[in-house]
Amino acid sequence: MEANMQKILAKADRRIQMKVFTGHFVTPHSHITRYLDMTTLKTRASEASAVAETLAQRYSMQTIVDTIVCLDNTEVIGAYLNRHCIHERPPDHIRHQTGNHQRTDRIPGQL
Repeated sequence: MEANMQKILAKADRRIQMKVFTGHFVTPHSHITRYLDMTTLKTRASEASAVAETLAQRYSMQTIVDTIVCLDNTEVIGAYLNRHCIHERPPDHIRHQTGNHQRTDRIPGQL
């Protein structure tokens, strides 16, 4: 399987690599000839940070960030995107500032 693997490098950042496997892959609904492996991009900290940094560059400092929504299994990228989009911006560019507030309605022993 590794012999059929190619790496595609992102133009914006050479640290971002996507693995593409060539072959015949069958799912219950389709037959495909290429498999894009995004596991490394979603889970390895160094690559997830690079992906988030590249995504954050698309938004200028004038863009107000209120919420970051993560698709399934992209929470690591979302955490780094939070760092790049929110923590590295002036406070007036962040609309919803709840990061430093603590909940007071918790029941003792409950998370």
